[in-house]
Amino acid sequence: MIDDLERQRDFYRQQADELGARVLRLQEDQIRARRETRRSRTTTRLIRDSYQLVDSNVSLEEIDRRFLQIILDALMVSRVALLQYLPAQQRFVARQILGFPSSDLPDFILPELPPDYYFANSSSTPLPLLDCLRQAVGTPYFLWAFNSRAGLALLVGNAFEDQHLHRPFEADDRELIEASLSVFIDVTERKRANEELEARVIERTAELLTANRQLQCELAERRRAEEALQQSKERFRQVISSISDHIYATAVTDEGKFVNLYLSPHVEFLTGYPYEKFIADWSFWPTVVIHPDDRTAAKAQAERLASGQSSEMEYRLIRANGEVIWVRDSCRVEHDPSRRRKIVYGVISDISERKRVEEELAQARDQALEASRLKTELLAKVSHELRTPLGAILGFSEILELGIYGALCEKQKLTLAEIIDSTYYLTNMVNGLLDQAQLDAGKLKLNLSSFAPTDILTGTLSKLKVLADNKGLSLTAEIAVDMPAVLTGDLVRLQQILVNLTSNAIKFSQTGSIKIDLYRPNVDRWAIQVTDTGIGIPLEAQAHLFEPFMQVDGSITRKQAGTGLGLSIVKQLATLMGGEVTLESEVGRGSTFTVLLPLQSTR
Repeated sequence: MIDDLERQRDFYRQQADELGARVLRLQEDQIRARRETRRSRTTTRLIRDSYQLVDSNVSLEEIDRRFLQIILDALMVSRVALLQYLPAQQRFVARQILGFPSSDLPDFILPELPPDYYFANSSSTPLPLLDCLRQAVGTPYFLWAFNSRAGLALLVGNAFEDQHLHRPFEADDRELIEASLSVFIDVTERKRANEELEARVIERTAELLTANRQLQCELAERRRAEEALQQSKERFRQVISSISDHIYATAVTDEGKFVNLYLSPHVEFLTGYPYEKFIADWSFWPTVVIHPDDRTAAKAQAERLASGQSSEMEYRLIRANGEVIWVRDSCRVEHDPSRRRKIVYGVISDISERKRVEEELAQARDQALEASRLKTELLAKVSHELRTPLGAILGFSEILELGIYGALCEKQKLTLAEIIDSTYYLTNMVNGLLDQAQLDAGKLKLNLSSFAPTDILTGTLSKLKVLADNKGLSLTAEIAVDMPAVLTGDLVRLQQILVNLTSNAIKFSQTGSIKIDLYRPNVDRWAIQVTDTGIGIPLEAQAHLFEPFMQVDGSITRKQAGTGLGLSIVKQLATLMGGEVTLESEVGRGSTFTVLLPLQSTR
């Protein structure tokens, strides 16, 4: 029975051991499950809280601090430090710490020793890595994780004041710490990448804004330029439309081919043909529109243009209704080397009216020339016919004056004197008419000879002085000392010039004096000058004073007699002698006539 009891005891003991072992396994499974759940929750929370920092508006330094706080709360530890490895100095420095009594951690110096040995603080004795970390964290309960790629290390430890809170870490805690460091590195890199991306976005946005502003300015400037161009085109179109001339631009290739580039709309009005005919075919103008008799000349002009020569010509056009008009075609050629061609810019003007006026003027000129010729012939014939009877009247009057046919009473002598004076007056008038006719016909010839300056005055001054004395005028003459001793010219015509100028001076002077000067204004010329103190000549009358039959007072009732040929003959004789006549006059103070003549060789 004892044996049975022992067997039962052993059996129950065995059952109890198995049940205890089963209970222990269940407890371990429960603890493991709770640990896994806690670890999973902790990992989830750590990952969630860490990755929330990526999208937060905090700095990288603040992310370091918040990450350590997350580690501190999630793992329920008292101390945590983030260390940065400096490869150049082979040392670790604290980047961020939480829970340590001092704000600084000792530097961990890594000399040229196996990686398990470090220098702690300033000690020269190398200590194992775990001893260094234990000394740094101040508790034997710590975990260490290092990421060599990022050069970052994470150090956590339990160093609570309550020693009962100190607990050792488990193996999966180290995995959690390493995973936490990897998460932190990823968060930091993402945050840095986000910040860099944001910075690039901000920079790019600023660049885009600047580019957009520049683009807006360029678009506004382009719009203004386009508006200005459109306005310019409209003004150009209006200008072209307002011009009655036809404007065109034609390209001439190296092969000599003509191509229309631009034709003004006025071509339709000018020719009567539609605009399209000219644009489609350049040859329509020279082969259809240009008059057949002018096409050879127009072809020659086209050849000159093709060779690069500007040209201008006049030719006729046949309008669509058969009307013939005259045009002037003015062309300017410019070279365009970039396209290996020449550009002809031309203006075609309707000159039909001008041609008609020119034809009328030509007819009027011919008629005037014919009338002038007939007038000259008439004057010559009349003058010639009048000189014979006037000569006879003067001759017989002078015979009677001499008393050849008997003595005359006083009344007869006065009457005879009037007849002689009138005959002289008519003779001078006829001589003037004859001279004017010969000058107009170009038949008057000069008889050149040599003479002294005094010869001009001899025989004329005495006659003129009688006329001056009769009006109570002083008449004087002076020859400059630098005058040549001998002159060459037509003495008779020079005396005629002097008589005409002096008699006019006497005629239009009531008081004062008349002075005749022969002088030399320069080495090449000499001059006859007559100055009076007469009534003067108005400025508006001076321009026409030397025209034939021109008088300041041309009325029938004028006070002074005369034909108006004297000054005209003076000017024409001076021109015939290669000289000129000048006039200086002021109303009420007198006039000065100067005949400038070239000095001629006496040989």
